[in-house]
Amino acid sequence: MTTESPSHPQWKTYAQTKNKADVLRFLEGDGWEIKKQKFYNHCSSGKLTKNRNGFYTKRLVKKYAETWLIRTQSGQTVASESEDLFATKTREEIKKLKVGRKKEELKYDIERGKYILRSDLDAELASRLVVLANSLTHLIQSETPEMIAIVGGDQQKTADLIVFLTDQTDELLNELATMGRFSVHFAPEQESGVDPT
Repeated sequence: MTTESPSHPQWKTYAQTKNKADVLRFLEGDGWEIKKQKFYNHCSSGKLTKNRNGFYTKRLVKKYAETWLIRTQSGQTVASESEDLFATKTREEIKKLKVGRKKEELKYDIERGKYILRSDLDAELASRLVVLANSLTHLIQSETPEMIAIVGGDQQKTADLIVFLTDQTDELLNELATMGRFSVHFAPEQESGVDPT
């Protein structure tokens, strides 16, 4: 029967001991990757020592484990786990900084007039449509006689042509005004130094 190793060392449960076997059992049960022979070799070489009173204390065992042993669950030393955690946090911070920078750039571009709000675009389109409608009406009313003359038609029917063209224009503009959502795609502006507006 195998027991699941804890994901984090449980140093609070460690009880100091004079017995190496107790330390080894604790380390194995606490999720440290250590073989019996290797552990005893570490003790012989001075990697794990006792205090003056002959005890393997929590402080000494913890220092030994974090310096020399690998965590079973991660397959890494505590130092490597910390480096990975630091690298992950650093990546997240960089990501947050990039997002913040993009927001600031967008805000700056909006202030420079590079972008306009959707509500401003809608208002601008509506006002341009009004100008277009008025211009078309004026064109029809003022130029219809010339239109008739160009085609050699009857000047007596000018009023009928005006009504017809005006109705057609109104129908066209109504269709345009009642369209659902639409998207506008702008080509990238050329670096000409000329204001396109």
